[in-house]
Amino acid sequence: MSYDEFLDTILSSLKETLGEDYQFRINTLPKNNGATVDGLFLIRPGEQALPVVYLNPYYGKVREGRASIEQVLAEILDQLRNARPPAAMPDDLSDFNQVRDRIMFRLIHTESNPTILSDVPSISFLDLSIVFYLSLEHRGNSQMTALIHRSHIRQWNMDEKALWNLARENTPREYPVRVMPMQNVLQRFCLDLPESSAEASCPIPVLDETDTPPLYVVTNSYGLYGSACILYPDMLRKLSDRLDANLVLLPSSVHEVLVMPGESDTPYDDLSEMVTTINRQQVDGEDQLSNQVYLYKRNDRLIHLMTAGPRLVGHSGA
Repeated sequence: MSYDEFLDTILSSLKETLGEDYQFRINTLPKNNGATVDGLFLIRPGEQALPVVYLNPYYGKVREGRASIEQVLAEILDQLRNARPPAAMPDDLSDFNQVRDRIMFRLIHTESNPTILSDVPSISFLDLSIVFYLSLEHRGNSQMTALIHRSHIRQWNMDEKALWNLARENTPREYPVRVMPMQNVLQRFCLDLPESSAEASCPIPVLDETDTPPLYVVTNSYGLYGSACILYPDMLRKLSDRLDANLVLLPSSVHEVLVMPGESDTPYDDLSEMVTTINRQQVDGEDQLSNQVYLYKRNDRLIHLMTAGPRLVGHSGA
């Protein structure tokens, strides 16, 4: 079954099952690093919010033989029927007073996101861009968000600087920073593995920090787009004071950054090569942030770009 045939089958089956009172629309939505996804929007009578189901993963199940078209259709119907608008959804997104406390920011790679950046307000930061979104609701480890477009700030009569001032106040409050030693993260991963596979899959030795520079994972309390935490006010300053050192920043993904003390002989190019290899082999294209390595310097309290590594492959090379 081709993808177009899959879409036609899903749409016709949904119309037959749910009736003429419901309207359906499929939009191709840009995602991070050049990825796209087809979103199925269901317009329910009398409702403003539109439940959205991303169809590409379901087609993957059918194509790979992991599910039949009937099983996928049942899953999509279940997701649509159980979808609900955010509990505190603003009545009017054009009303700035209803959304001002929901304005947040995240980091994306500039060169890999020309489509998104052409239509959203942004602030350049080294090889990255700060973009803004509305945080609508948290559901467990997932979240419902809406990217802020230029049309929004025209309605609100705002500019990027005003957005940034709000977002850098709101985001640390709604998405508090978490700084964890890498050893703790790895040990927690081992504990989550089934007992029969833990030893074989996760043989982690105890690191001797007298021989190994400490390595920390910086993210937020949800583990979602936590790389933005490096721009939280005073976050890196406090960590560098605690470690009494400059900080080397390794962009693990858009969701987290690895941090270690910087030394006079830190091999930045070697670290950039390591980050590049991990991005290309282990990180999903949509989740990659950068191949570069950064340094937070205590003397000027700024983040500096330290390498000129390979271009980010991102989704196009996945």
